Amino acid sequence: MFKLSASKKTLRKLGLGMATVLVAVAAGNQAQSHARSHTGEIAEISQSDVQRVIQGDSTPGDIYMAAGPDWLSIEESIVAEHSRVRQNPQSYIPILEDYLASMDAQGNIPGGCGHNCTLLTHEGRPAVEEAIDFLRSQSPAGPVSKSSQVASVAKAHATDQVHGATGHNGSDGSSFFDRLNSFGIQSSGAGENIAYGPTTARDVIMSLIVDDGVPGRGHRTNIFADDWTVAGAGCGPHATFRTVCVINYVAQ
Repeated sequence: MFKLSASKKTLRKLGLGMATVLVAVAAGNQAQSHARSHTGEIAEISQSDVQRVIQGDSTPGDIYMAAGPDWLSIEESIVAEHSRVRQNPQSYIPILEDYLASMDAQGNIPGGCGHNCTLLTHEGRPAVEEAIDFLRSQSPAGPVSKSSQVASVAKAHATDQVHGATGHNGSDGSSFFDRLNSFGIQSSGAGENIAYGPTTARDVIMSLIVDDGVPGRGHRTNIFADDWTVAGAGCGPHATFRTVCVINYVAQ
């Protein structure tokens, strides 16, 4: 059990984040209309950002369940990847370099969200290049321990969004702070990141590190924040963006 003794204002500073790293055309891989980082910055995405404008007949809703992912494996791997990149930030440089190499001259990714589907980014190549520079100089942080209880909080919010909802607030109006409380989890601070679209743990972490379209890189800040000692992830299908992965962090 952990104690949630931080005020909501403090929690807001410690870590609110929704990934808006990529906007997908055709398959809806990574988009959000009200993306708030831990500093309260908003990245606005218009409805046209997620329209199907490249060839192909499948909509996000048609394909989001096709693969039948092993959600538990992905969730556990997300926490493991958090610890990996926190302890060795430079280990993700080759991953981001490969990602950069997959971009076209406009900074988009042909085939990045499926056959005949081009993945659009907000900032293009500069965001990835900036993330690589960040990792080169980032000092290691301690690992995060996996908590099944915290994972249950994250899973509940991911499940709540299966029909296409987005954002940190639940369908009942609850904040992540409220959800942690409702599960009896206590800590001195807490935070949340959400990624829409990625289908692997590594892609979830990569998207949060690049943090495309979020000026303050608040999701990246959450990844490397010294405050966090415990984390839990919950993922599931999403009617609009194929997948949703929620990561909750707590500080002891």
